[in-house]
Amino acid sequence: MMTERSVSETLGRGPPSPGDQSAPARRRQGIAIMLCALLAVSEGFCLPSIGLTGASLMREIKLAQNQFGLSITVMLAGFFIGTSCGGVMGDRHGRNRMVLCTFLIVALFWSVGATTSRFSWLLISRFAVGLGLGAAFPNLIALAAAQVSPQVRGRAIAIVTGGGAVGGLSAAVMIVFGAGTITWRGVYWAAALLAALFLPFFTYLVPDCREIDPDSGQFRIDLRKILIAEGRLPVTLLLACANFCLAFNMNAIASWSPVLLGARGLSDQTIGFATAMVGPCAMLANFSYATLFDRGFRKASATIAGLGSVPALIFFFAAQTPIAALLAMGSIGLTVIAGQLLLFSIVPACYPPEARATSLGAAMAASRLGAIVAPITLGFALRSGVSQAGLLAFMLPAAGIALMCTLFVLGSVFRRRAPDL
Repeated sequence: MMTERSVSETLGRGPPSPGDQSAPARRRQGIAIMLCALLAVSEGFCLPSIGLTGASLMREIKLAQNQFGLSITVMLAGFFIGTSCGGVMGDRHGRNRMVLCTFLIVALFWSVGATTSRFSWLLISRFAVGLGLGAAFPNLIALAAAQVSPQVRGRAIAIVTGGGAVGGLSAAVMIVFGAGTITWRGVYWAAALLAALFLPFFTYLVPDCREIDPDSGQFRIDLRKILIAEGRLPVTLLLACANFCLAFNMNAIASWSPVLLGARGLSDQTIGFATAMVGPCAMLANFSYATLFDRGFRKASATIAGLGSVPALIFFFAAQTPIAALLAMGSIGLTVIAGQLLLFSIVPACYPPEARATSLGAAMAASRLGAIVAPITLGFALRSGVSQAGLLAFMLPAAGIALMCTLFVLGSVFRRRAPDL
């Protein structure tokens, strides 16, 4: 297997060696990681903006509730397809090139969504945005991971995944403080601008980092060899299960929290502020967990997030006042959301470096499947007469299963030493 440095030299353009600690190398690494994070902000606009702008969009385009639900499902389906295919294509044909193409699609179809008044075009727009963001995200993380040594890789990935949290916070702030002046179309235009604004800088300042030389005969990615061979099948299945369960909880809260909090008599402004709490809390907690992970406290980082999600979920369903709602949503960000993001720092350590985007794409596909199932399951449960507190019967077991799967993976992988550590 070729090393990252030798392949970068072979390809003629690549990131500085992860072991290179010279000032120019650190500066190039920092610029590359920050540009990946800035592009990830566009992903954060996606689901939060849909939930927070849903009411005004339904009124303006005259959508029925089932049509609005279908538009969300279509976007999540695009995410699932994009993550399933985008990582493989990035490892085969170049991660930088894949990010460039997919974000051009994202910018174009966010713009389409911002200008349309027809349900059919809204569906096309949302599917294409989901497809593009889904395909781009595993490649963004893989690009960031290739810039640095394993000792700081978790934190580099946390910075990129934190970009999504910043996007969600930005969408919430725009809607809360721009009420009456910033419409859902304005939020969509902002997402389109973000998707396109940093692409020229990304193209010239973030080097491609395929760890496979296309002339070496290894260029074709074999999914079975990467995800199943050499005893990796249990790890792959457990990571998929953990991602599914954590994404189930994360998206159940993301999609239904406005409705659940509103049913308790809380104002729209309170709900907006509470939603805005999630992003910064998730970002800070994720970086803290990644720091613990990088410093060798791997099981501790996963355990804190996993066990902490239990009281956080209970607190969320018990919160009745504005202050309690703010604290509850903040605790959800600190545990449930940050725990999901931490998994994306764990996945690259479990697979060969030349397959980082492929393995991340597989893990994210499982999380997108959980994102599709969660709102449907909770919606069916609520329509069947299940109380808000009764929803814990779905979410607490998912948190426990995710924690057990993650701990087993960490024990297995680091006992036999991961390929790139």
